[in-house]
Amino acid sequence: MPVDYLLTAQCTDGGFSEAYPKAGATCSSSPDATGLALQALVATGNGCPAVKALAWLTAQQLADGAFGSKAVEASKPATDNVNSTAYAALGLVAGGQSTAKVVSYLTSAQDPDGGLAINPGSGSKKSDIYATAQALNAFAGSSFLTIGPSPIAAKAIACSPAPATT
Repeated sequence: MPVDYLLTAQCTDGGFSEAYPKAGATCSSSPDATGLALQALVATGNGCPAVKALAWLTAQQLADGAFGSKAVEASKPATDNVNSTAYAALGLVAGGQSTAKVVSYLTSAQDPDGGLAINPGSGSKKSDIYATAQALNAFAGSSFLTIGPSPIAAKAIACSPAPATT
């Protein structure tokens, strides 16, 4: 199953990398990939890996509600990023978590034209159609699982311990 392959890509910290880690390479988790992967884990009932991914993801949320990205400069601290925040919100929704802080951040970052810049803190007030489109699910409180003809309801996820063997 495809989710089995996905599970082999989970970093030891619980998150997921934007690129499948090569043997011996460091697995560097990102909010974007983790938010997307978390939806697949919830949809397929992979509770323990989902709990681990959700724990990593929630620990990455910045005080202002945003999620940061190191995509521009990996050696520098993560900076507020609308795309990363939007993808992280997908995972939060799928895992039954509140996105109130995410929505507050996105609302505060909106440009006068209603759009969003990719990196609002950079001083650029140029709305980006891709970033704005990605944020729509966060504003709606939905994930890719909750839309479409057969929605999967957001739910709290749990990791049940393995049954004891005798």
